[in-house]
Amino acid sequence: MDGRNESATVEPGAHHPDGGQDAGAPEAGLSDLLWTWLNSLRVTIWVLVLIAVFSVIGTMVPQWDQVQGASEAAYLARYGAFKWGAIKFFGFHRMYSTWYFIVLNVWLAVSAAACTVKKLREALRALRETARARPSTFYLSGKAFRREQAIDADSARALLRASHFRVRAVAEPDGTVHIVGQRGLSKLWALVMMHFSILVILFGILLSWVYGVHGSVSVEPLKPTRVTLNPTEGKPAWLRAFLSTHTEPVTCEFVLNNFSIPMDVLKFPEEQQMAGYGEVGEFQNLVVRQYTSDLTVRLGNREWRKKNLSVNWPLRFEGLTIYQSAYRYFAPLRFEYRGRDLPSRSVTPGMALSVSDRGVFEVRGAPHPGPFIVEVLDFKVGEVYDGNELVRELPPTALVRVIGMKGEYGLYLVSPDKPAVVSALKMTMGSSDEVVGISIFSYKIDRGTDIVYLGSILLTLGALLALWVGFDRVYVRVKNGRSDWRLIRQGLQLRLGEALSRIITRTERASSAEQDGAT
Repeated sequence: MDGRNESATVEPGAHHPDGGQDAGAPEAGLSDLLWTWLNSLRVTIWVLVLIAVFSVIGTMVPQWDQVQGASEAAYLARYGAFKWGAIKFFGFHRMYSTWYFIVLNVWLAVSAAACTVKKLREALRALRETARARPSTFYLSGKAFRREQAIDADSARALLRASHFRVRAVAEPDGTVHIVGQRGLSKLWALVMMHFSILVILFGILLSWVYGVHGSVSVEPLKPTRVTLNPTEGKPAWLRAFLSTHTEPVTCEFVLNNFSIPMDVLKFPEEQQMAGYGEVGEFQNLVVRQYTSDLTVRLGNREWRKKNLSVNWPLRFEGLTIYQSAYRYFAPLRFEYRGRDLPSRSVTPGMALSVSDRGVFEVRGAPHPGPFIVEVLDFKVGEVYDGNELVRELPPTALVRVIGMKGEYGLYLVSPDKPAVVSALKMTMGSSDEVVGISIFSYKIDRGTDIVYLGSILLTLGALLALWVGFDRVYVRVKNGRSDWRLIRQGLQLRLGEALSRIITRTERASSAEQDGAT
């Protein structure tokens, strides 16, 4: 078709061939109103916005079923009485099982199903579209494009076929020929795919929520740790009752065979280096390259092993995924005060100790009275690399801050061969053999992940195809030696050739205008 015979309009008569309104149609009832809302883009956008807002709240507020040791006292201590009362009233601590969050997602699913049915009907109706007689008002009403041309039926069909239209025609006894041409039917099927993909994604999310299991476990080297995977944990009572009819808890055993944390030397430009920090600065410039576990998981009589399990290389088997999520070190720190040995303490970063001649006590809340407070700021041990070159083996080394009675403090590095001495206090770190490295794993059973991925792929492909391909429908009536034309273009479309032509044309016009202005 020639560009002069096109008009970007939305078909006003999708259900009425003459493009007008049926004056005899009954008034819309409640079911019609509900169907309109389910197919309304504006309502869908508001539903998506509310789901996003509640999801953000659910992310910000720790969820009851995802926090170890969750209790009202813990929430009360964190938020205070007023905020905790509001959180509890609205159910923000159990966001994903609240009635309103479930209703919004059900509405979204039903809306997606309704839109899928609607788009499927439109696509099937387009496939069955046939040429038929339409009144003159169809070519004259609304924003319809009308152009009289001295063109016969055969020329009209040839013109449409040359423009890649699928053409159907019918002739009346008086010689009038009605023609309909369609181009870009794949756009309609792409819209069906888009809406169906939303159903696929929601089904995957539902499957993950119903049968999903998630949690974390801390495992010490060569110390088997058992974890019970129970799909009913953290679920509403009605869902627990449903799951208990056909699911059973499964016990897994985790065995940590080995655990390593190689470090890299982080080099700053000379102008960014901090002067006066010496060994402390060098210690702080050691960054963890990767922490890797050699893990064996036993499930009944079967076992799986992964020697390089890390953050980006999880262990997967039978629907269970195990990630390396964190680690902790415990190492003995020995104290000598005024020449007398005190009991050693197993310390980890973040721990604070009160040291006096009465012994060593962990500080909880108010500081324990004593001449020294020792805070363990950091701890590192293991291989140190400069690029791919192994530089040295770092012995167990802790960075501590020692605070005196008058509030004075200093930073010290403590290792087995380099003790730290502060006045009458001497601190020495235990050997490498005494260090306990605890590897922390996150695990989950997610039955709907692959389904969600499939839905996302379908959604992306459908959206790209729907935007790239344009659906055009042309109606032609050839009568008494002239032809009346009407083009209907559905929705937004992206055509690379047209877009480039417009950009080039505008650029040439702008250049011409600048040249005219210069002259």
